[in-house]
Amino acid sequence: MENEKSENRLLTRVLAGILCAFALVGVFVLGFFSRQWTLPKAVREAQNVLEIIEKNYVGDFDEDEFIRSAVQGSLDRYSAYYTPSDYSQVTLHREGVSQGVIGVSFYSDSNVIYSVSGNSPAEHAGISDGGKVVGIKLSAEGEYTPVGSYSEFYSVYAQARRGETFYLKIEYGGEVKEFAVAKGNYIESYVWYQDENGSYNCALDGTEWKLVEREKPLKSHINEGFAYIKLSSFNGAAAEQMELALGKMKENGIKKLVLDLRNNGGGYMDILIEIAGRLIPGKAKQVVSSVVYKSGAKYEFSTTANHYDEYGFERISVLGNEGTASASEALIGAILDYDATNNKNIVRVIVSKASDGTFRTYGKGIMQTTFELAGGSAIKLTTAKIYWPTSGVCIHGTGVTPDTDSRVTGVAPVSGTDAELEAAMN
Repeated sequence: MENEKSENRLLTRVLAGILCAFALVGVFVLGFFSRQWTLPKAVREAQNVLEIIEKNYVGDFDEDEFIRSAVQGSLDRYSAYYTPSDYSQVTLHREGVSQGVIGVSFYSDSNVIYSVSGNSPAEHAGISDGGKVVGIKLSAEGEYTPVGSYSEFYSVYAQARRGETFYLKIEYGGEVKEFAVAKGNYIESYVWYQDENGSYNCALDGTEWKLVEREKPLKSHINEGFAYIKLSSFNGAAAEQMELALGKMKENGIKKLVLDLRNNGGGYMDILIEIAGRLIPGKAKQVVSSVVYKSGAKYEFSTTANHYDEYGFERISVLGNEGTASASEALIGAILDYDATNNKNIVRVIVSKASDGTFRTYGKGIMQTTFELAGGSAIKLTTAKIYWPTSGVCIHGTGVTPDTDSRVTGVAPVSGTDAELEAAMN
């Protein structure tokens, strides 16, 4: 009798366990299908497409490239998908770290150098922007391969190994010069300084950034009483480097600044607000830019400290061109807005003639946010519009132009001279 009762109890427990197991499976299955039913149509379709491709497609299939094409083909050109390897490089670039390159950028498929990165192998070799690469060879004994476009340059450049010297012929104003350079790793500097007393680069001394005098001036001349500062990007240690340059200006008793933002394509908002805190008058903490998200929510990027009064500015002239974009345009907006609201009236903006014949900056008044995904990949999306802090201007699609503000002036190029810089100092 006792054995029979024990067997009944055991049977009851087994049946209860089986029922619980079925119940759990049912909840899981129901949850799974419920989730599938509630997923957006685009997500369900994308899953189906991927499953069909993986099961049936006989060619090579790169899932990362598939996702990248979907993002960049369907959204704006500022949105992007990053593989873990891509995202690692993006993170390094944000910190100013470049690996295995010489540090030159070219105009689209041309052989004309658009910019040279600060502290790069190219800068240390003496290469500067504006030159036209007309030849390249991989060894001192070899013969130069003629170069007429970026693709022709790259076909040889790609063969150069890291650390091994190769050679370039670069034409500047009709004069051809030869340079020896090697691919390497470097931490980029973004600020250059010049006044009548000297010309300086930012360079690393161990872990500390310092101003180091250049062998050759950055510009042919800077007028007495003016300081010229070039800021190429809002990345890495740009804010720290900008502080050094403004400190040199203060040390030399100079109160007229020319800030060159030409070809500065922007960067990160946290670096923007640090730099803006030295160039806008007013309260210790104030808004530098406002952004409005898709939901309508508004967020204000603000300085945490204001150092403007330390420099005693008598004039601030800002240089921009069609390569001046995003954070650069936001900085111009903050400088103009607070110059007006604080009745300083010392700001001028000089813009170059663009390729379409108008006088303007690029016109990127939108902000991107990067979202990290599982496995180390990430997606960058355009998430907000950027507005100037007090006027509420958004320059997206138009840029900073003489129509934006009466203090903006267009200056046409003059062969053999830096017409915009000259206008800023007169």
